[in-house]
Parts: sequence; structure tokens; C-alpha cells
Amino acid sequence: MYVTDSTGRAYRLPTAAEEARICAGIAADPDAVELTEAQLAELRPWSEMRSQIMKEKKEQLVGQLIE
Repeated sequence: MYVTDSTGRAYRLPTAAEEARICAGIAADPDAVELTEAQLAELRPWSEMRSQIMKEKKEQLVGQLIE
């Protein structure tokens, strides 16, 4: 099965068997940690976080200039 993005590019989705192998590989990897529901709830999109980060950087730079 294929899905198409907004630019028209098509992506093949994995079959059920491929998906099972992918999930098994993830489960076997000690460095691959699944996020909890609480952790997922804390995630924010980059577009939302960018303005906050830029504001903090600006305040930091202004503070350095004043010193």
C-alpha cells in the first residue's frame, strides 16, 4: 500500500509481516525506549517551541551586552 504526501511523493507502507519484524527489532534494541503517555503529552511541535527558544536566546544575549 502507498500513501502520498502533499508534494505528490508516494511512500510504500510496510506489510503486516514487515511491520512485525520492525517492531521486534525495536523491542530487542536496549537503546530504543518507548515514551510513556505522560512523556508524549509533554511533547510540543518545533513551531511552538521555536519562538520560546528564540526569546530566551535574545534575553540571554541582551543580558550579556548589559554586563
